Amino acid sequence: MPTHPKFCTFAYCVSALLDAVDGVAARALGQTSKFGAILDMVTDRCVSGSLPLGVATASSSSAPLARSGRARCAVAESDVGC
Repeated sequence: MPTHPKFCTFAYCVSALLDAVDGVAARALGQTSKFGAILDMVTDRCVSGSLPLGVATASSSSAPLARSGRARCAVAESDVGC
């Protein structure tokens, strides 16, 4: 998914929205528990941890290019200074 940042952003926002709705519903229906609270925190950390992993994966393909000093030339529209 590193080539689809819009989809990844949308999926993350949907995940956050559903997490909020889940918490509100559990409290409203009296379905809270210590296990549920811990499970919610663990899954939140997993989702939050996947963001830097996704960014690292997406940028790892351009890492050799950046190390060689040619990243500016690959991105720039003109050949000035390359």
